[in-house]
Amino acid sequence: MDTLNLIVQIATIISVLVAAATIWVSGQMNRRQLNVQVFMAYTDRYEKIINDFPEDALSLRFNAVEELPPVSDHLRLFALKLLNLSSEEYFLWKAKYLDDTVWKVWEREIKRMLHTPLMMREWTALRVEYDSQPDFIKFVDSVQRQSRRSVGAA
Repeated sequence: MDTLNLIVQIATIISVLVAAATIWVSGQMNRRQLNVQVFMAYTDRYEKIINDFPEDALSLRFNAVEELPPVSDHLRLFALKLLNLSSEEYFLWKAKYLDDTVWKVWEREIKRMLHTPLMMREWTALRVEYDSQPDFIKFVDSVQRQSRRSVGAA
């Protein structure tokens, strides 16, 4: 009888471990799927914003030495949309809703965008819009400070 009880106890422990492992694997798969969905949704939003890039500033994405276009409401709105998207991505990452792998993909593009003279100019006017997001302000300021240092060193 003791042997039968031991076998039942071992089988119970194994069943609990298998169930726990299944739940853990399922959670990991759900997290990965959620990251893919977020990535696709934000990539789609980014593409829509970029498609609305003001024509007079489009070449600045590829040639940063060109003269900046004059300030305009359309250009400022474009910059605001791009910064809003970036701040949301930053928030999702900081709050651990977003995997580091996905963030690293976005972070490179965000930093590249923030380094451009156009976005540096627009940030000075739009910075106040992010007063409720001090971590994002620090992030942008840090990126742009690095950019100014590298330009000054050149």
